[in-house]
Order: sequence, then C-alpha cells, then structure tokens
Amino acid sequence: MSAFGFLTWIAALPITCVGWRRSLHRCDLPDKAWCTTQVNSDHVVPADSFRSWPQSFVVTGTTRGEGGELHVTGAAPGFRKRLCGLLLILVWCGASLAALPVSLRASQGGPVRVPILVYHAVDESGNTYSVTPRRLNEQCRWLVEQGYTAITPGQFWRASRGLADLPSNPVIITNDDGDPSARMFASILDRYGLVGTYFVNNVSPLTPRQIRLLDQRGAVEAHAASHVALSGLDYEDQIAEIVENRVYLERITGQPVRFLAWPFGDVNETAIKAAAAAGIVAAFGLGGSAADLDAIDRYTIPRIQIFVDDDLAAFVLKVRGP
Repeated sequence: MSAFGFLTWIAALPITCVGWRRSLHRCDLPDKAWCTTQVNSDHVVPADSFRSWPQSFVVTGTTRGEGGELHVTGAAPGFRKRLCGLLLILVWCGASLAALPVSLRASQGGPVRVPILVYHAVDESGNTYSVTPRRLNEQCRWLVEQGYTAITPGQFWRASRGLADLPSNPVIITNDDGDPSARMFASILDRYGLVGTYFVNNVSPLTPRQIRLLDQRGAVEAHAASHVALSGLDYEDQIAEIVENRVYLERITGQPVRFLAWPFGDVNETAIKAAAAAGIVAAFGLGGSAADLDAIDRYTIPRIQIFVDDDLAAFVLKVRGP
C-alpha cells in the first residue's frame, strides 16, 4: 500500500473514541492464531490480544459450536484514551511513510538493471584476472560518486521475487575464489562504504577466521568445494561438490549459504539440477551484461568481469552498459 493510500485509509475509518459497540467473532477452531473483528470493515487482529484487553470490559455472549460470539457492550474510559492515542500514532506513521523514498521499480517505471561485477585478485602481478589496489580504489570511488549502492545476492534475489525494493543504482560487487587478497579487497570496499560478496571454495588459502571476517563485511557464498568445472562431473559428484562447499562455509560463518558462482562460469543442465537439489536458490555465471531484475534465469545470472586492462573509461562502460 502506498503512503497516500495508507493516509486515505486512516482518514476514512469511521471510528470515534466514545460510544463503541462492536461484535467480535472468534474463529471456528479454538486453536487458530487469528480472528476477525467487525469495525465497520474487517481487520485481522491476533487472538492472543483478546487476553490483554482491560478487565473493565463488559463482555457477554453465548457459545456457538467450538468457537463463540462475544459482544462488547462497553469499554473503560482508559481504553478509549489509549485507542485515541493509537490512532494519533497511526496517522503520524502514515505521514512518515509519505516521506519515504519511492521504490526503484516505481521510480524507474521500466526494467531494473543491476550490474554484477566480478573480481578475482587485487595485486600488482599484471595477471589478466587481477586489478591493482589503485585501480580498485578508483573504481570504488567512481561508484560512490555516481550514487551506486552495493547490495548482496540476498537483496537482489528478494527484489527479483517482488519481496523487497532496491535502492537507486544498485550494484553487486563479487570476489571469486577466496584469494588471500580478498582481505585487501574487503578493506578497500569498506573505505567507500561498499559491501562485497565473496564466493569461496574449500581449497581457498583463507583461514576460517578470515572467511568469517569477510562474511561480516558482506556475504560469503558457494563456489564448489574443489573449484572444478562442474560440467565434467556426473550428477552425484556435482551435488557432492556443492553440498560439501555449503556445509564447509555454513559451519564457519554460521549463516545459510544459498547462492553459488559457477567455477570458470562452467555449467550444464545436470549441474543446475544438482544446485537446486543441494539447496541453492540462484547461481551466477561469467560474462554478459547487467542483470535484468525482471527477467533473470535464476541459475545463470550474468556477471561482468573486470580485468587488469580495464581503465576507468572501460569500467564505466561496463557498469552503465551500451
């Protein structure tokens, strides 16, 4: 419900603070958690709340089946005062809701693009899959200056299911393999108020303590136990690779692991079935452009690789897209 709709609903309630006479109809079964109260329109309230109502209520009624019908014939003045106070609070909350920012879907009115960036190592090696600390700083600074907000795969997934909204200009910043430089990667992101997502395998040289620290700075997710190309394995071994990785990481972080990055971006049909059977709700590949929030293939979500030769202009083009 929009903030305006909420305020309209509040204003339309034909409620006064005196002269109440309402009927409360209990549920058919005595163990149900919710009941319906008639206040000119139906509103759902917890059944347990009836027990906490003031003893000064005058309640009469007769049992009907296993439930019952209660007629409230009077209410204590103190209750009416509290009710008036509650209404004032609701109106205040409605005004506060009106000041909240509009959701990303409502503000853009079209497909929501989420660039998902892939990094591996942060060093001066010149390796194709590495970036220098200076360049990573430059890229993070640009993201912040342009108003990007780093989110986690969990936030992305909930938004794709219509369960949550995203901030304006969302971006997911991922780091694959659990290289020792992931600690430097996390420190640089911290400097700019950005969160990272770390896809870690069981053969990573990172210690359990270091993995826990990464999880505290963002999210740690699955990358297969042995970091092997899963399409070369049979179905049972594919499941084993994913499950062993999940168990390993969950024991370290104490958090559920529900997302996977395919090692080398390698995936086939049985690997997808294995991931689903292993409890993975979504998986990320390599290559491609920004992910369309409203049209994702949940087990082949595209990511954008960042390479050593990507200067700021190339980086900007990859993030913004054509």
